[in-house]
Amino acid sequence: MFVGTTRLPIFGSVPLLLNAGLLLLLDSSGKIVQTKLETYGFLNDSGEQEYTLDDAIDRLSKAILMKRYDDAMFWAKQLNDSQEWNKFATALLYSLNIDYAIKVFREIGHPGMVMALEEIKHVEDKSLVSAHFAALFGDYDLAQELFLKCGCPLEALNMRRDCMQFEAAMTLAKAYDLEQIPYISAAHAEQLEFTGDSSAAVKFYEQGITKKEKDLHHDQRCFTGLARCYIKVGDIKKGSTIALRLPGKEIKEECAKLLEGLKQWPEAAELFEKAECWDNAAIAYIKMKNWVKVSEILPNVNTPKIHSMYAKAREHEGRFKEACAAYMRAGEWENAIRRIIKI
Repeated sequence: MFVGTTRLPIFGSVPLLLNAGLLLLLDSSGKIVQTKLETYGFLNDSGEQEYTLDDAIDRLSKAILMKRYDDAMFWAKQLNDSQEWNKFATALLYSLNIDYAIKVFREIGHPGMVMALEEIKHVEDKSLVSAHFAALFGDYDLAQELFLKCGCPLEALNMRRDCMQFEAAMTLAKAYDLEQIPYISAAHAEQLEFTGDSSAAVKFYEQGITKKEKDLHHDQRCFTGLARCYIKVGDIKKGSTIALRLPGKEIKEECAKLLEGLKQWPEAAELFEKAECWDNAAIAYIKMKNWVKVSEILPNVNTPKIHSMYAKAREHEGRFKEACAAYMRAGEWENAIRRIIKI
């Protein structure tokens, strides 16, 4: 690695000793002369003259190249520039100096990197450390190659999964850990659903179901995704059926809102009712003109607007007594009185 050159001050002189950048020479007259190597200009000399910003940057760079990290730390602190700190930290990672890298990342306030490095600082296999560093730098193909060479395929699998590279993770799971396939499938399905590819998400949610007692929560997560995605792709019956069977009100309300957006009122109304979203259920039943269900739900409805909707619908159908009662519940006394007069 080239760092720099220093021109000897006396032609024909013979080098005798080099220590910490100080070179002792013997000239032709037998006199000992000393000179400082230019590549050691990074050394902190409290007695030297003031230095420029460019000087400080150059000295930091040379200290890093010479692996004089205490001196590099001094110049990094003098500069206190994020770009220079990152240059220093990156060099430490490339040199596999984990302890000093932790020190620098802690200095610049990067707790995530500190935690990641703390987890691997006791790893003795340099190839394995290199694999972790390749992952930290985002070179996932190299990291996977190194993990596999080290005999750590599950590290490669976990890396791909953590980076949401599920196709690569699935390939590794099929080769090294078949039990991981359902969990990777479920995570892949969630990613596909989030990006709007509900059709593909259905396939992976189905592959994610294990039907094992220990995976009850995991399977419910898959069925929850299936319920949403079936509705999104137009398989209303399947989606609604799954949502009704699942425990909890949240998924029922979520699917009901999807159905409401598609104007699938019967399924939306039933799910809203099961979720105890009384206002939404009442509106859906009003849309269906299912007055029996509306009358059952109305005692749970506190929104005047919905009572008013029901009143107008009943008035339109000539059910004036029911309309009058609904107007009164809505607080629309003028309309209620008008209907009383006409009854």
